[in-house]
Amino acid sequence: MPWWSWLAGAVESKGDPSAEDVPLPILIHTHVPGAVPPGPMEQGMIAVEQDGLIVHAVSGVIQPDGTIGDLPEDQLEWARRLSYRHLRREGLLTDYGVPVIPTYEKGP
Repeated sequence: MPWWSWLAGAVESKGDPSAEDVPLPILIHTHVPGAVPPGPMEQGMIAVEQDGLIVHAVSGVIQPDGTIGDLPEDQLEWARRLSYRHLRREGLLTDYGVPVIPTYEKGP
């Protein structure tokens, strides 16, 4: 997994995945300029240009100086759901090995 992704919680799953079974990248991914998928960014997501790439990240992860910071523990579930919705909207769940999570499909 590239430097711009880190995982929050991972457990082997058997059967239908629950939210706790699936590792989700909290700091999402990059796109080359001009190849950003259409559609509005989810509230709570940011897009910043760094090293010639567009980084899509959960707000609060990229610090003002461009470094990666930790989210407070009480924001991890929010960030996981937001990451899931963003990857699903961009059609990237399978690219990241994230299965459909029924509880996340039902909304917040």
